[in-house]
Amino acid sequence: TPRESEPSPETPIVAVPSVRENARRAAFENELRIMSQLATGMVVDSGRPALEERPVDLSESALERMRRDARYRLPRTQVRELLDEFCSEADAGGELRRVSPRTMVIVAHQDDETIGIGGQINRMDNVTVVHVTNGAPGNADHAARYGFSHPDDYAAARRREAMEALLLAGVPAERMLCLGIPDGEVEHHMVDLSYRIAELIESLQPEIVVTHPYEGGHTDHDAISFAVQLACGVLRREGVSPPAILELTSYHNSRGQRVVLDFLPFGPRDDVRTFLLPEDLQAIKTRMYDCFTSQAVCLSQFPTELERFRPAPRYNYTEAPHAGPLDYERLSKRLSGEVWRGRAQAALERLRSDVGSSVAVA
Repeated sequence: TPRESEPSPETPIVAVPSVRENARRAAFENELRIMSQLATGMVVDSGRPALEERPVDLSESALERMRRDARYRLPRTQVRELLDEFCSEADAGGELRRVSPRTMVIVAHQDDETIGIGGQINRMDNVTVVHVTNGAPGNADHAARYGFSHPDDYAAARRREAMEALLLAGVPAERMLCLGIPDGEVEHHMVDLSYRIAELIESLQPEIVVTHPYEGGHTDHDAISFAVQLACGVLRREGVSPPAILELTSYHNSRGQRVVLDFLPFGPRDDVRTFLLPEDLQAIKTRMYDCFTSQAVCLSQFPTELERFRPAPRYNYTEAPHAGPLDYERLSKRLSGEVWRGRAQAALERLRSDVGSSVAVA
């Protein structure tokens, strides 16, 4: 459930590497502007200086060209072939297929990977799991509600739970990374997180990244979706071959009810693939759930029978993911989609300022 917390002054800021820093900042600035171009009425021309803008051609053909070309996406046939391989249940001999492509799972909290892709992880030969948050809000009262005297103790417990669960799935501790942002605060670090994800992808070279959809279920989930798409778009512009981005199911609100194990409709329904877990993988996933003793109530709403995946759509993060209250708005009056989208736009403004300062110093 989204946390109601203000950004902690002790929140670790993800370091921005110095190598190619100015070039990468300019590339990020371009990609952020592309994310908001339909909403702001501006478009980037890659042949013009990074900070220059021009009015959008709103003709139907121009808008279609903008949608097609402006954002990174693999060819549709290639994505479908990848999905079919990723979710195939058996080979010609009837044995459960192994998933061989290098895969990076980037999720918000310690248990998100088990909920969304725990069965699949059991048959992956080369997977790295990245937890963006430490699993604990900076609010001591929240930690106390879970029986911990301090947020650090709560974060340590969630780390241990995730390690135990992923070891059951064959993922060693060295293939687990934690970026350490407090639970509920990722939206305050979207630009820095994008830099960090780009560096991780460039370093580990995954062929597939699996992450959250943009659905208004949790503010952290939405911010990670933003950062992953931004990072992959920038890598493409730098000449680095980016991975395919697949999404796992999280949750969203529909008519006042939380929906799990399915996506908010977006794009062709036949792009969604369902992996039915055989009984042995269901049993392992149940054991993985049991490792998360601090999250038992939350996990009880997520069945273990299936997992769903789809290619990441090209979202406009300055627009609400759906009409009506978002799931986190439904649960808290202090969390607002309008505020979240304002912070996404503020990330662009901050980056423009950074680029200008870097150019001036250079």
